[in-house]
Amino acid sequence: MSELVDVQFVEIDGYNIKLSASNNHLFVILSQIPKIINKIYYENKFVSNYLKTNRLDLIISDNRYGFRNKKVKSIFITHQTYIKTPLKIKLFEKILNKINTILINKFNECWIPDFEDHENLSGELSHKNKSIKTQKFIGILSRFNEITDDEKTIKYLIILSGPEPQRTIFENLILEQLAETNFYATIVRGTIKNKLENTKKISFLNLANKLQISELASKSEKIISRSGYTSIMDYYKMREKVILVPTHGQTEQEYLANYLSKQGLFKSVSQNNFDIRTLHINV
Repeated sequence: MSELVDVQFVEIDGYNIKLSASNNHLFVILSQIPKIINKIYYENKFVSNYLKTNRLDLIISDNRYGFRNKKVKSIFITHQTYIKTPLKIKLFEKILNKINTILINKFNECWIPDFEDHENLSGELSHKNKSIKTQKFIGILSRFNEITDDEKTIKYLIILSGPEPQRTIFENLILEQLAETNFYATIVRGTIKNKLENTKKISFLNLANKLQISELASKSEKIISRSGYTSIMDYYKMREKVILVPTHGQTEQEYLANYLSKQGLFKSVSQNNFDIRTLHINV
């Protein structure tokens, strides 16, 4: 929001999906399905009520299934027209994607931020489902330009993000391992909670804007990041050397990290095998 001016914002709660601290992600995610369905219903009612006192020419919904209205052209934007599920519930993958297709087809158009040909960033996530009626590949979307090659004074720029408690688990793992090295690192924590004090070797930012990320990336040898799709599009545009560490238990991120590693676009390592002390040797 801070990077946009003269734009009216109306705040609405997100889905607030939570993951487990253990490996029991399946039960945790399934238990939140009623909450997700309720959110979709609430979004649709919100739009209907908003239109009673406000005029809209177009609705663009970023992965929010309820943000549409028959009276206004409504566009759904997503890189995930095909949803991959954990192995434990593979039997439900076909049913889940049938529902996903029905919900997306309620929109006038579906915009996919990726390339349509075989050299793409999302693989099966946006190229496997052939049942979306009005899908359009619009190319990647990014805030960034290619990064300038400045003197490298930072070993790793570490960008944390994602749901709790996995964000904090990964942060603690990184801090424990960095304490045993002499690496200079900057950590963008991706949270407004708490504040960590800088040390001689480690700098902390709770959040960072486009300009800050660009400057830090230009001074860093490598970036360590989760494999969220928005971040992947940014890194592709920046042409930076990135090591992807998917959020443990997030099937989408695990697929993207593995797929892009095989494509030779990025390096990847699982959180269970992550060790910043030997990262420069093993990855």
